[in-house]
Formats: sequence, structure tokens, C-alpha cells
Amino acid sequence: MKNTFFNNKYKILFCKIIFFVCFFACIFSQSSYIFAQKLNINGIVIDDRTKEPLPFVNIDVNDGETGTTTDLDGKFSINVESSTLKKVVFVYVGYHKFIYKVKQIDDLKPLQKPLRIALIENPEQMREVVVIAGANPAHRIIKEAIKNRNKNNPQKLKSYQYKAYHKALFSAENSGKPIQITPNDTIKMDSSDIEMEDYLKKHHLFLTENVSIRQFLASDYYKEEVIANRFSGLKKAPFAFGATANQPFSFYQDFVKILDKDYLSPLAIGSIEKYDFSLEQTILQQTDTVFVISFLPRKDKNIIGLGGVMYVHSKGYGLQSIRINSIPEEENFISFKFQQYAELQEKDDTKIWFPVQLNSEYLFKNINLIEKKVNNKTVEKRNSVFTSKTYIKDILLNPPLRKRDFSDEIQQISDSAHVAKDSVWRAMQLEKLDKRDENTYKYLDSLGTKYKADKILNFAEKFALNRIGLNSYLDLNIRQMLRFNRYEGLRIGFGLQSSEKLMQKWAIFGKPFFWSAYLGYGTKDGNFKYGASMKIDLKNRLGWQIGINAIKDIEEPAQTQYFAPDALFSSGTARLILAERMDKMHKLEVFTQMRPIRNHQVYLFASRIQYQPTYDYRFIQNTEDLLNIDNQHFYQFFEVGAKWHYAKGQNYTRRLGQRILLQYDVPVFNVNITKGFSALGGDYEYTRLEGQAEYKYKFRYVGTTQAILKTGILWGDVPYMREMHAPSVTSRFPMWVKGYLQTADLYQFLTDKYAGVFLSHYFGRLLYKSKSKQFQPELSLHHNMFWGDFEKASQHLGFDFQVPNKVFLESGFLVDKLLRSELASFGYWNLGFGLFAKYGHYTEDTWHKNFSFKMNFGFEF
Repeated sequence: MKNTFFNNKYKILFCKIIFFVCFFACIFSQSSYIFAQKLNINGIVIDDRTKEPLPFVNIDVNDGETGTTTDLDGKFSINVESSTLKKVVFVYVGYHKFIYKVKQIDDLKPLQKPLRIALIENPEQMREVVVIAGANPAHRIIKEAIKNRNKNNPQKLKSYQYKAYHKALFSAENSGKPIQITPNDTIKMDSSDIEMEDYLKKHHLFLTENVSIRQFLASDYYKEEVIANRFSGLKKAPFAFGATANQPFSFYQDFVKILDKDYLSPLAIGSIEKYDFSLEQTILQQTDTVFVISFLPRKDKNIIGLGGVMYVHSKGYGLQSIRINSIPEEENFISFKFQQYAELQEKDDTKIWFPVQLNSEYLFKNINLIEKKVNNKTVEKRNSVFTSKTYIKDILLNPPLRKRDFSDEIQQISDSAHVAKDSVWRAMQLEKLDKRDENTYKYLDSLGTKYKADKILNFAEKFALNRIGLNSYLDLNIRQMLRFNRYEGLRIGFGLQSSEKLMQKWAIFGKPFFWSAYLGYGTKDGNFKYGASMKIDLKNRLGWQIGINAIKDIEEPAQTQYFAPDALFSSGTARLILAERMDKMHKLEVFTQMRPIRNHQVYLFASRIQYQPTYDYRFIQNTEDLLNIDNQHFYQFFEVGAKWHYAKGQNYTRRLGQRILLQYDVPVFNVNITKGFSALGGDYEYTRLEGQAEYKYKFRYVGTTQAILKTGILWGDVPYMREMHAPSVTSRFPMWVKGYLQTADLYQFLTDKYAGVFLSHYFGRLLYKSKSKQFQPELSLHHNMFWGDFEKASQHLGFDFQVPNKVFLESGFLVDKLLRSELASFGYWNLGFGLFAKYGHYTEDTWHKNFSFKMNFGFEF
């Protein structure tokens, strides 16, 4: 019995020991598992005061063992070895460091959940760039980045393709500024401000999203297909926002264009002479290094520059990320902030830091949505702000794209984009829409349905295209309603044209059929004018159209009309106001136009025209005309010809069935060739050839030089209507018009061959930089030369003219923005003045007649 007892006793004790051993073994093994496993640390970093996310915050693990940075939304994710984790450091320029140390097992538990790190601003770090005597360590990094900028510039690739999600909204700035009030103070707000504040707590002013596939082929071929698109308040939005519309896609070129203004890039060649750079931090990421460099324009340099911080990665010296903001000296009514985050993309021998996230913000300073006052003193304002976010994925480097797959209409919206499936959105949205986003869609969509927002937008678009919809089938052409020139005085009238719906209904062989007609009346000459046009759009890759024009109108003689159908306003438009010599014209013309090659447009025509001069004129072609000089009043022409137009980088979009020119670059070429026949009603054999070229070059630190060349020659005997006047705007006209003689009289020179050179150099603010918003003078110098000849000038009787067989010379200057005035708190009207003088062979005896005073108007945000 005794042995059995002890045996059982030891058995029980043994079991207890085994139990406790297993228990502690489990605990130890669990602890070992915690320390041995991969730990994913993720979350968001925000500003402690404003609660706004902070992009590009450096996250350092174990003093450079590994690390990452937050994206544009302040989010981060990094995998670490929990067994070796000692500390995680969050570092951001202008903020205090946040250090999390791991001393024991329990310190790992908070890291297993999404983190929300709030960094506190450090005013001592928010200082201006200080230049220290000696070598600036930032300069070496900037030079390397400039040396490698072509390798990291996406626009220098042979081709690329990506898919992108864009989200843009209009709301109020969240300034986050605390209101300093006492218990006895009362905040006062207008009822409208109270309503706006209540609305903005739950909604945005508008919200839009789209998903697009963008392709690029060197050097200027772009295509963006929008496959999903929604716009709050609209059932079917006719346009879509894209990343490149809101901010530059690359900062590696010498200049970046923002709001139609050219800013010198901090990575321009020679930028270390124009910018102050400061190496703020050096971040170790395993074997790589990230250099954090702040930059500001030098105060002693008159450049249009930017401020910000760039993160240059030692691998390829590309921009891993960059923050760009406008500086107060360059701001008018709009300030902006841009953020880009890039990832290294590799394919074969190509390695490039390609943007994957882009954020933009435009703050409209003078458009206040909410204003709070205490004791009649404003303590807080909330301005309107436009923000956009773009996320890029599925990046392909150098895919096999073909030029023939690109058209000059760079954005195409799929017919099914407004009813895209949820799966398309889920695949691209990195995070779901929040409650405020959903409320915006729900509320504005209901309002849009109630007030028929799609119809209102359609009206606004047509009005911007000089059209007003009368009904579903007819549009009123606004351009025909009011005009002015010296011959007709005020011209009133109206024009009608087919709408998109009618074009589709009257399609010929499935191709849209377009027609228009107009009627006008000159209050000074007392005559009616009218005309009609019809054309068929064949809608093929060549953009081929064919049509016919029938016109009874007036036309200024001996002038040149180049083919530029997309220009809504040009210097030639201003010149037409001065016209005071006109021919009555009957014209019947058949034509075809096409785009055979990208950036090229061709217009072919055959026309029969009758001219009747409204001024004293006789054409003496032979001795028989001298005997019948009183009976020759009509001039008949039959001619065929071609007009060619080229402009580099022409990009279009399509609105309401009409192609709209978005942008173009230089060089620009125009050539006209016309052949007249003494057949089919024509009386004259001749050939007329004219051309014009425009080019400009922007020097980094000297300004911009522009050159316009004009030339023409005519073979054959032809009446005055087809000869060629020198391009001039008369010294009495107070406005400067680009590409015209400023001191020659309107009809002073007549030629059958000529050549003209018009040179301009714009210094901008390189010579003087004013601190005043109302006075920002910008100097430009101008020099014009013109020569011509006229072999048979004696054939033309009835008025006086000169033959410029000696070079006509004039020079002058303009000082723009001498006076600046606010326009509806949204921009500035600019007024400049200048003086031109002619000299040489064609000067006047009275000295003041050789000078011409000019003004120049402009507008900017």
C-alpha cells in the first residue's frame, strides 16, 4: 500500500511539473513568436494642431537599418523584424521628432494596430534658408539631380502607359487657426455664413471622380481614355479632370507652367545661382540615402520661382518626392501647393522615379465662404479651395505604342463612363468615399435632377463656344450678332447653325451634316450681308470634311487670310477693326479640309468670286482698258488653291460636336498658294504664294525672344484685290498688335513681292522686381523691318500708295503691367504703354509723325 501511495503521489507531482513546464513553454514560445515574426507597422501621420495628414514624413527604424516615408495622404506601412526592433523615429522638416522605443515585449503591442501619429510643429525649424560661407553641401546633390534629370523625366521616355484614379473637390479651407476670445466675447456670423458652415460640415461644394488610361509616345503624343466618370449634380459630365490639368507632371525641365505663368524649376540648369538650397536632413534607408533639401528663390535674383522641399534619392538622384508651393511674392488671388510622390520603376535597362501620387491645392484668397467676427473684428476666414488627388498604378515603361493609334484629341470619354460598374471604381480607389463625400453626391445629384443641371451646363458650354441653343435643333451664333469696323461702323445681325442633335438626324451615309447661315447689316454703309455654309464631317482618322460656302458680303482688298480655324481671337482679329476700305463680294466656294499628319492641317478650295470696289479704283491691264476706263467696275475671279497650317503640339478636345484647341507650341507655319484662271467665269491668270513663320525661344535667365517672318510673291497681272499690302495697323491706332508695322499707315505700301521680319524680346521682371501688386513693370523691346517691290504699279489707278523698295525700319519698346487693377477679386487687368519710332528712308518731315504711342492690355490670375 505504501509503495502504491508514493507511486501515485509521484505520478501526480510529475503531471503537475509537466503541466507547468508546458504552460511556461507555451508562454515562452508565444513570446519568442512575437519577437521572431515579421511585424507590419502602419498608420497615418498628422499635424497635431490642424489634424491634416503630413506627406513625406521620414520613418526611420533602428538608426537607418530600414525606413520609409508617408505618402501624400500621410499614410505609411513598413515590415520590420520584431526581434531586433529597438526604436522607430518619425522625422519631418519643421516639426519635433517623435521617437518610439521598444524596451520590452509589451512595447510591441501598440505597434500591432494602425497608428495615428501627431507631430508637433517646431517654429525654430521654420526658418528661411541661411547661406553659410563655404561649400554648400546641398549643391552637390542638386548638381547630381540636374545631371540625371533626363533619365528621371517621364517625358523623356520613348513611351509609357498607366491607369489613374482622380478625385477633385471644391470646398472651404480648413485653416485650423484657434480663435482667441474671452468668455465675454460673442462670435458673430451672417445667417448665410451660418448656413454655409452647417452645409460644409457634411458636404463639399462639388465632387468629381474619374478613372482613366493614359498613354504617351515621344515626343508629344498623348491619349487619355476616361473609362469611369462621375460629377456631383450631373448625370453625364462632358469633361473629366486629370492630373496633368491640375499640376505639372514633371519638374525636371527648365520651366514649369502653372496658371499660364512660367516658373523657373529648382532643377533648371544653373539653378544654384538663382535658388538658395539647404540640406535639411540626410536619411539612411539601408544602403541608400535620401537627401531632404529645401529651396527658395534668392532675394537678389529677379526670377519667377517656387518654394518647397525635395527628397532626392541616392539611387539615380531622382525625386522620390517633392513639395511645391507658391511664394507670397508671386501670388495674386490664387496660391497653390503641389505634392508628388514617386516610386522607382525598372524595366530592362530603364530605371526611373515615376510619379504614383499627385496632390494639388488651389486657394482662392478673395472668395470667402465663411467669416467670423468678434467685436466687429474678423477673427477667422475660410476661403474656397480646390483640391485634387491622383493615384497611379499599372505603370508600363516603353510599351510598343504606335503613332497611328493617337489622334490630336487628347481626351476621350467613353460612352459608358457615366455608368461604370462598381468593380471599376473598387479596383482603383485606395480608400472608400467617406460620409461627407457620399452626402455630397446624394445632395447635389438630387439638386441637379430638380434644377436640370445638365441642361444648364449644356447652355454654358454652348455660350463659351459662341452659341446659344434655341431648341433641340438650332443654335444661335453669337459671333454674328455684333461687330465693328471703320467701313460698316456697328454691324448687327444674327446667325443660325445646326445643333449636334440635328447633325446626327440629318446624317448622310451615317456622317454628321452641318449647316449655318447668317444675316448682317452695317449701320454706316447701310447694306445687308448674308451667307450660308454646309459641310459633311467624314469622321475618319484624317479629320476629313467637305463642304460649300455661298456668300454675299464685303472683304478688305489685298489682305492675307491664313487657315487657322481654331483661333477664337488673334492679332489679325484686332486688325479687322481698322478696316476702312472694302470690296463688295459675291462668292461661291467648294472646299475640303483634313489633318493628313498630326499637327498639320490642309484646306483645299475652288471658288468663283466677283468683286465690286466701294472706292475709286481702276485696273489698267492694257491700252483697251484706257479707252473704257469709266465702264470697268466689276472684277471676276476663278481660282483654286491650298492653305497649309502647322503648329507643334496641337492638342484638342471635343465639346458639343466641335473641336476645341487646348494648346499648341512653336514653331507655327502658314502657307497659302492660289492659282487664278481665265476660265469658268474668271478673267485673270496669276499665281499667289504667301507664307508666315513664328518662333520663340525662352532663355533661362535672359528672357524670351520671338521672331515672326512674313513673305509673299505674285506672278501675273491681277487687280488690286489680289495684290499684297504691307501688314500695318497705322500710327494713329493706339493699340499694339503683334506681327504688324506700328508706324506705317494702313494702306501705305502695296507690293507684288515682299518680306518682313518682326522681332521682339521680353525681359519680364528680370530687370526690375517690384513689391507692389499694382505696379509690376515688364519691359520688352521690338524691331520691325519690311521690304517689297511692285513691277506693274502703274496698272492701278484711283488712290495713292508707295512701293517699299527700300527697307522700312521701326523700333520701339513696351512696358507692360505699369497699372494693374483688380477684376472681380479673381484676377488683374494689366495696362502697359510703349513708344515706336520709324527711321530711315520713310520718315516724315514733321518729327512727331515718326512716333507712335501704343498701349497694351492683358489679364492674369
